Amino acid sequence: MLALGDLAKYFNLPTILTTSFETGPNGPLVPELKAQFPDAPYIARPGNINAWDNEDFVKAVKATGKNS
Repeated sequence: MLALGDLAKYFNLPTILTTSFETGPNGPLVPELKAQFPDAPYIARPGNINAWDNEDFVKAVKATGKNS
């Protein structure tokens, strides 16, 4: 996961940090990832497994101005 973060930084990709349920089986966001992207927006998605079902996440992606 941190290696993917390194690639995102290298290629200057917009980064959004998100979790589906911090107290669930996937656990909280890895602290090292938060440290790697201290200025990245963090979107909590309580109960939303699919990030695209979360309106705040979709808005954050659109705000990057990037297309897929």
